[in-house]
Amino acid sequence: MNVIDVKNITKHYLLGTQTVEALRGVSFGIEQGEFIAIMGPSGSGKSTLMNIIGCLDSPTDGTYHLNNQEVSTLEGDELAGIRNKEIGFVFQNFHLLARNSALDNVMLPLKYAGVDKADQLKRGKDALSQVGLDSRMDHQPSELSGGQQQRVAIARALVNNPSILFADEPTGNLDSQTGHDVMQLFHNLHQQGQTIILITHENEVAAEAQRTIFIKDGLIESDIRKEKL
Repeated sequence: MNVIDVKNITKHYLLGTQTVEALRGVSFGIEQGEFIAIMGPSGSGKSTLMNIIGCLDSPTDGTYHLNNQEVSTLEGDELAGIRNKEIGFVFQNFHLLARNSALDNVMLPLKYAGVDKADQLKRGKDALSQVGLDSRMDHQPSELSGGQQQRVAIARALVNNPSILFADEPTGNLDSQTGHDVMQLFHNLHQQGQTIILITHENEVAAEAQRTIFIKDGLIESDIRKEKL
């Protein structure tokens, strides 16, 4: 079953009097449980595509179904509601609140969702355990290594049990060994059935995925699946 179904998505921006075509008719599907990398040079449209399939923006034209619900026509609060329920985000710069503990950072999406305190605590602790940070729950970001901070960010992305986990250059601020450890965590999550979409410009990172979609000039240039061993 496709968790994502994108058909003929376009996105146009007005820059002064000029229209910029960031996406020019993109179509693809992503099955539940897939591990995908989206690649492309700067200006290719990959960030615009991520914003649309991550429910951060709406397309100019075309349709986007997320878990069989059309979301391409939604805006504002409706789009935010779908995003908070269905999608977890992991970013290159972690985006953790400096004065909050790891646990408080992870519980933030649950607070916004109105989950009661006892359930927040249980789900927050479970998510941190899932990424191997049981012993660091009360530590602030400044007391954690870069890799540990990224694990906190991954736990925060997982705490709402999202349909899709988006990771935008998740190893970009990490050394090679720490980056490898974080990628191993993504593999573990994928083996547990999590749908994962990586946005990356690094071939090494993209090679970890089962499938790579390459975007160029607002179009899909290639869509390559690894042969199953």
